[in-house]
Amino acid sequence: MEYHYDLHVHTSEVSACGSIPAKEVVRLYHQAGYDGLVITDHYADYFFQKMPNLSWEDKLSRYLAGYEIAKDAAKNCGLSIFLGMELRLSGPVPNEYLIFGIDTEFLLRKKELYQMELPEVRGLVHDSGGLLFQAHPFRKGMQQRPGEVDGLEVFNGNQRHNSHNDLSYQLAKTKNLLMCSGSDFHELEDLAVGGIITKERITNSAQLVKALKNQEFTLIK
Repeated sequence: MEYHYDLHVHTSEVSACGSIPAKEVVRLYHQAGYDGLVITDHYADYFFQKMPNLSWEDKLSRYLAGYEIAKDAAKNCGLSIFLGMELRLSGPVPNEYLIFGIDTEFLLRKKELYQMELPEVRGLVHDSGGLLFQAHPFRKGMQQRPGEVDGLEVFNGNQRHNSHNDLSYQLAKTKNLLMCSGSDFHELEDLAVGGIITKERITNSAQLVKALKNQEFTLIK
């Protein structure tokens, strides 16, 4: 058996640049034959700071809306939904990082990750059993940080950006970094163009992290 998972998916409930609601995202990916998705909505100061009067718990509830809707919708079709994020740190460099293996409790305890420095974020993610990848590291304006991450997104399927996936793959090989692939799903044209194929079903975040650490998959690219 082969199982398909997309590791980079956005919902319109949370990611302003996304155009597809979470419930429809689940339907589309189930129809496309995928077995699971990591919801990686944008986690950045521009999202949270537009709600200055809300508590962190209430802000986080709004951030998790796409993930929660997707998880609920997936109960009807058997798709596995995992919580992740695409983190952008505050500051002039627009680098973005995919975080895998976290849960809602982690986000409740570790507030405002976007205000931290990358090494601190990585340490917190590791302490929680997760992994940190740099997303599309060669996209325009990005600065490559191979020494400060666990891996690189070596294939990004977003067709509206030139992510120079070949350069990302070469850097990961040269630096012996972990690799991942994702559709960077925002619009219908991004559907099911990236991800990983595994020989065993992944049903929880710990299994996903194990597969990423051991590179137990084929890249979809």
